[in-house]
Amino acid sequence: MNEKPVYGIEWNDLVIDYEQPISDEVLKSMTLTQLFEMVEHMEYVYFYYRSDAYWAEKGNWSQFEENFKKVHFLLISARLTPNHYRKWAEGKLSYANLTYKEHMKRIMEDGKYFAKVVEDGF
Repeated sequence: MNEKPVYGIEWNDLVIDYEQPISDEVLKSMTLTQLFEMVEHMEYVYFYYRSDAYWAEKGNWSQFEENFKKVHFLLISARLTPNHYRKWAEGKLSYANLTYKEHMKRIMEDGKYFAKVVEDGF
């Protein structure tokens, strides 16, 4: 199993440090792919931390957990489900490169897009 970074993950020039809260603006400008990648990473560290007291002492885990909750809230608000995640992992989510903001705008304004998102959730 590959070792994943504990304190942060880097996408292009964007570095997120789990010891600092992630701003809503940074999260909302991320693509759905980046949000899914973040959840993948956070779930790994979150469960690892829960089962290993050494890691629990290494950082400011209250900030980490707050960011974890915030990302999950964004995914739920965007009507994204574990099935969307599976489709994304298989490379079959056509709108994965939209930002959260773009995705939410289309959900509100485009009935066909909204129907596609709902259909992909099943």
